[in-house]
Amino acid sequence: MRRLACVVVLGVLAGGSLSCQPEILEQRIRAGYCGVATPVEHAQDLADHGFNAVWMKMNFEDQYLDEMAAWGGACDEAGIAWFVVGNMTGGAERALQGYRHAVDEQGATLEIACLRDPAFMDLVLRDRANAALDAAEREGYELAGFILDPETYGIRGSYHRLLCYCDTCWADFIREYEIEGAGDVAAGARMIWLTRNQRYLQYQAWMEREWEAVFAAVADDLRERKPDLLMGNFHYMDTPFHRALLRGLGTEAAPALVGWESPSYTGGLIDGEKQAEYYASIGAHAVDVGGQWIGKLLPEAAAIHAYQMALNTAGYWLFNSSTLMLNWQETEPTSPYHLPRPAEEYWAAYRPTSGPTRRSTASWPIQTTRRRLTWTWDLSSPCPRCRHCRRPSPRASRRTPTWCRCILRPRSRRSSMGAPPSGARG
Repeated sequence: MRRLACVVVLGVLAGGSLSCQPEILEQRIRAGYCGVATPVEHAQDLADHGFNAVWMKMNFEDQYLDEMAAWGGACDEAGIAWFVVGNMTGGAERALQGYRHAVDEQGATLEIACLRDPAFMDLVLRDRANAALDAAEREGYELAGFILDPETYGIRGSYHRLLCYCDTCWADFIREYEIEGAGDVAAGARMIWLTRNQRYLQYQAWMEREWEAVFAAVADDLRERKPDLLMGNFHYMDTPFHRALLRGLGTEAAPALVGWESPSYTGGLIDGEKQAEYYASIGAHAVDVGGQWIGKLLPEAAAIHAYQMALNTAGYWLFNSSTLMLNWQETEPTSPYHLPRPAEEYWAAYRPTSGPTRRSTASWPIQTTRRRLTWTWDLSSPCPRCRHCRRPSPRASRRTPTWCRCILRPRSRRSSMGAPPSGARG
């Protein structure tokens, strides 16, 4: 009952802007992210501490399908929503056969797929989401959503930021626009040809529309089975791929979920109002769900950070919630999954009714994702270089310039609330 009461409070504070969306968005997503091999008892642990969803990273090899079904059942029994997360271009996906590969502006064939080839999206989204829906229907529980992870881990074309110049894409483009004399242009010279003939932006816009059509076709088919199925992706960049993905996956009734990693992983916040304006400007139905890397913040700061994300966006997700199953004294301090405090303190902090989340958040630095350098308003500590205040300064940081409380001059300092150390992303 206490958890339900707090859910109502969060909905009211957020202004009810998501009132026409699925119930979990009205309540704000509070999800733990974990792998399919994590013991399914973790679902009940999350539910007991105020979480309402699991984002389960799935390995779609045959031996894991039974574990996927077990996770769906565990979430149903615990009364929390079950989301499945699948890689889009991980090592296993790049080893798949049956789809066309992309070609870059230099004419080199890439490991990533040509996204205009529907066969690829069938493999990584349609077939996998259908497998999860099949398991849910067979066992009698519900799949709330499917999240794509498009990270490509350092290979050429990472995050699908490049346009494709394969023979198929090129032939379809010049045919649609009835361009003569371009059929013999070599793959490595096509971007140069487009630039010289002032057609590069035309090609980019055409590619973005084509990608959107592929993504939308898959999403529409899946929603014929489950109309309120939520879909989304990790990461966001203002690229043709990401814009096309959001427009293709999101609808007004079931908006696309943008699972942010940077800057929210280590304490930054997402400006939900500005992001909503941006999504509207590109014609996308999307909402933000900020990620937090457990252990990058101390429990008291982690609680306030999660609370602020719930107020400003559609919720938050924790990477990696299975870290809370580890003994903090036995993990290496240099490990990315090391907790600086006992797991019990984090569990207590994440409860929606805990003290830190109900504390006034006026002193928490509000950050925006719209700039390369994130400027924060630090109203909680004085500036050592300010002539109006001479108290000791917090730790220095080159990454997060802040403003002095007295005269609002820029300085390079952390906030006194224990802003998180920088760390590798996951």
